[in-house]
Parts: sequence; C-alpha cells; structure tokens
Amino acid sequence: MANDVWASGLSGVQKWKRGEASAIETLEKYKQASSKENFEVQQEAILVNKSRWIHPEADFVKVNWDASLIMKLSRMGMVMIIRDEDGETLLAACDSRRNVRTPEVAKCQALWKALQVCSDLNLQKVIFEGDAKAVIMAVKCEEDDLSVVGSLIDDIRKVFKDRKDWFLQFDYREKKLCCSYIGKGCLSFN
Repeated sequence: MANDVWASGLSGVQKWKRGEASAIETLEKYKQASSKENFEVQQEAILVNKSRWIHPEADFVKVNWDASLIMKLSRMGMVMIIRDEDGETLLAACDSRRNVRTPEVAKCQALWKALQVCSDLNLQKVIFEGDAKAVIMAVKCEEDDLSVVGSLIDDIRKVFKDRKDWFLQFDYREKKLCCSYIGKGCLSFN
C-alpha cells in the first residue's frame, strides 16, 4: 500500500485544499490587487525618484555632464553644470567639437572636458554625474577596454585613481534635462 506523500504535513508541497479558492480565482484576485490604478501610482513614484536632482554631501560639488551628437554632421555639443551642496550653480559651460562619429566618443569627450575644468578649478571633492551608463561602467571596470574609446577611458580612469575624493556615478537623464537641452543648444555654436 502506497503512502500519499502530498497529503503529509511535513511535505514542502501540498495538495490544493478544496476549501480554498481555485487557481483561477486566486489569479483574478492578484490581477485586481495590481490593477491599473496601483500601477499608475507606482509609475508616478518611479518618475518622481528619477526626476528629482539630489544634492551632494556637505563640502562636495556635483558636476552634471552630457553630450549631444548630430551623426550626419559628425558634430557634438557638450555641457557641464557644477552645483554646490545647496544646489546653487557655480559654473555652467558648453562646448562643441567636430569629427565625432559615435555617441560613446561624444560622451567620453564630455566627461573628459568636465574632468579638465574641475582640475583647472582645483576642485577637491567632486561627484561627476552622467547618463552615459556604458561609459561610466567602462570607467569603473578594471578590465582593458579595447573599444574605440579605450584610450580615453584609460585616461579618465587615471584621473579618478589620482583623485580619491572624485566620484563617478550614473543618473537618469530625467534628473538633468536642463543639461541635455543646453548640450543640444551647443551644437548651434561654431
């Protein structure tokens, strides 16, 4: 005579009890709980978190940097905005370059320019914040970068290695829309 292993209270898997709702009823309850209204509230909360600029810690400045590229013209615009812990703008600058063919090169050039300006200003405690996730990950990665921007990535890594109070972090584009708009505007300058 065989024992019913599913009926045992010690088993990790149990038979569906007849008194409980069916699987379809349980699924319907789940669908109602995660209704469109709940989804919209969750999405609003996510957008708020993505779109609010966060002040740096005391004694730090935050540098938001970005680049725009018109691939047909091989022309890029770059921008950086430096703000203190109170959110006050200390510097806003833009520049443009010709003969830039990829977005990765444009983003690296913008970060490099931000590093140069902060070095020239002798800023000691700096958080560099950008939306170029691939560039930021490449800089933070310790493996050799053999891509088109590999040598520039290596140079950027050396700067961060020498500056212990300089940090690089990713942030969503929504938090720095003004930076993106200014960067696109820089493309109109000669």
